Amino acid sequence: MHSTLFLHSLAFALCLAVPAAAEGAVRLAAFQAYSFSSKTGSLSADMLARGAPELGNVPSGEFASVSTFITVKVDVGRMAAVPQRVQIRLLATESGATQFSSNRTRARDRVILNSTSALGPANTEGMSYVGFWLPHTGCRTITLKASLMGVKDAPTLSEILPFTCYE
Repeated sequence: MHSTLFLHSLAFALCLAVPAAAEGAVRLAAFQAYSFSSKTGSLSADMLARGAPELGNVPSGEFASVSTFITVKVDVGRMAAVPQRVQIRLLATESGATQFSSNRTRARDRVILNSTSALGPANTEGMSYVGFWLPHTGCRTITLKASLMGVKDAPTLSEILPFTCYE
């Protein structure tokens, strides 16, 4: 009788421990950034990928864009359940400086997005992608900072979108 009760207690404790272990395995893997073409309604190739073009004068020209779609790639672990309480927070801050402007005064940095989103389902590789729209982008550098909400001591992920205008 005692051994049966012990086994049931142990099985119950293990069931409770699985979500905690899965949540601890969640990590921020990478950013991807795509400009949204104002003229065609399509997305560019990943602007953060190796060999991506320079991000100068993006609001004008053939592929003009004034907004950017950011994805945060999240590794939840292969064959792991997606933790329901974990969320992704993205903080996007636009630099107050205009790098090539003749007026060298520096304005304050400005938060253009501070948003939190739940994780969606993961693919067979254990990856889930969370998307965020950044409005009014193209001439000032943007610092991206993602963090995991609901995961203790999780490291953050940072990236720079070096937009600039040569005016």
